[in-house]
Parts: sequence; C-alpha cells; structure tokens
Amino acid sequence: MKKLLFISVILFVLLFIQLSGCTDTSNNNDGFWDFIIPFVSSPEVDELLTNPKIVTMSFMYDGNTYNVDYIVYKGLNDYLASLPRTITYYGDPPTTKDFILRDLDQNHQKIVLMPLVNYISNFTENKDDQLRIAVSMVQHIPYDDIGLELGLLNSKYPYEVVYTQTGVCAGKSVLLTFMLRELGFSVVIFEYEEDSHRAVGIKCPYEYSYNGTGYCFVETTAPSIITDSDKEYVGVGKLSSYELIFICDGLSFDSVFEEYNVSIEYHRLLDLADLDGGTLSQSNYDKWMNISNKYGLL
Repeated sequence: MKKLLFISVILFVLLFIQLSGCTDTSNNNDGFWDFIIPFVSSPEVDELLTNPKIVTMSFMYDGNTYNVDYIVYKGLNDYLASLPRTITYYGDPPTTKDFILRDLDQNHQKIVLMPLVNYISNFTENKDDQLRIAVSMVQHIPYDDIGLELGLLNSKYPYEVVYTQTGVCAGKSVLLTFMLRELGFSVVIFEYEEDSHRAVGIKCPYEYSYNGTGYCFVETTAPSIITDSDKEYVGVGKLSSYELIFICDGLSFDSVFEEYNVSIEYHRLLDLADLDGGTLSQSNYDKWMNISNKYGLL
C-alpha cells in the first residue's frame, strides 16, 4: 500500500509540473508537448512500477514535430530484461514467429504500453494518420549504436526499447508491430535472416506493396518514408531474401500512395544529385529539402 501511495504521489507531482509549464520546450518550435500517465490496475504490474522516470517520444505529423512525455519504470524494465530469451519446448523447435509473438504478447508490458497507443488513437480519428504517427514515433527512437559496437544486441521487449530509448531493427520492429496491431492494422514481419535484419510490413494495395506481397515495407531503425526499401545497409548492401511472417489481420493502409509517390520522387532527386557530383538545381534542392523536412530524414 505504501508503495502504491508513493507511486501515486510521484505521478501527481510530475503531472503538476507538466501542467505548470515547467517543461523546457525551447527546442520544439514546430509542435507541442503532451503527457501520458500509464495508470494501471493489475496488481502484478503495480508491484513493478518502481523508480519512475520520464522519456520523450517524438514523431512527425503533417510536417511538424511533436513530443509526448511518457512515464516509464525501471522496475518493469529490469523485470523484462531478466526474463530468459529462450523458449522451452518438447516437440518441434520454436520458430522465429514464436519468439516474435512471445515478445508481442508479454502481459505486463501490454498493460503499460496501451496508454501510448491510446494517445495516438486520440490524437487523430484518421486511421491511416494514426499509422503514420506510430511509424514515425518508433523510427525516431535512436538506434542502439553502442550495443552494435559492443556486440550487446540481445533482443529487447518492446517496453525495453521505450524505456531505454534505444533499439535495433528486431526490437523496434516488434514495438511497431505491437502498436499497429493494437491500432487495428494487418501486419507482417519481413525477416532477413542472411542480412541480420528485420522490417515491418503493413497491408496495402497490391500495386504499392513490397515485391507484390500485398504489404508495404516499413524500415524502423531510423526515419524513412513508408514503402522505401531501396536502401544500402552497412555491411550488407541491398537486402536479399526474406521470410514473410504473418502476425495479424486487420485494416489496410489504403492512402499509402502518398508515401509511395514521395519515395519515388525522393530517389529521383538522389539519382540526379549522384549524376551531378552531389549537387542539385535550386528548385530540385527545395523539393529534396521539403521531403526531408516532412519525414524527418535529415
């Protein structure tokens, strides 16, 4: 009881500070700040809500940058980090999908992550725009360069990615999958085992889909235009063969033609720059800047 009272007091103080205008917004001229408090009613989860801190989730929407403060808990993060990364089995060995579903369906984190999904749902009623916000939010979580350099790339649960504000393709893709599934979309995972890479696929009209799969490609490691799969990856180059792992059925991202056409134009401008020694005419440079600013590519 004392622990829950302590947590409640902290949440109240943090909320009071936010509403009193004490948050520094000097670096956020284009958007606004908001605040999410993950109220929880599960006794099992309540016990893990210790040592709270605030992380800031950023995303692009309609060319503007938005930031939302979100309370996370070291107790829950440490609990998830302590869980074994193996699956015990007695029959057929677990598949990649089994590991992904294990990370998606972890009950403790689901309860605490849902307010983040609800925030997106309340931000706009347009379902496709909700998807765009979720994609941008995950893409703006920094890549775990230190973990890559030190070889410490054990898979993270989605909540761990949010708590640490770092992640690699595996953890960030599962986090995005979690959010899109809860928002009601049909989602798959593109698993590139040979390239040690993972991306998300969102159901979309066939003509805009990745390799005719019926799902549009989404890179999660950094800001990128949805459908843009024409990238060079460090140590890999172009992505090669993949396994399509179905996660859930749901809505289709039907307005993706907007991103598809922008991606084509973006690469046309990059090709023009390559042909001219890295330079563009003023008009083409302005087009490139507009795209880069809208999607946070700089």
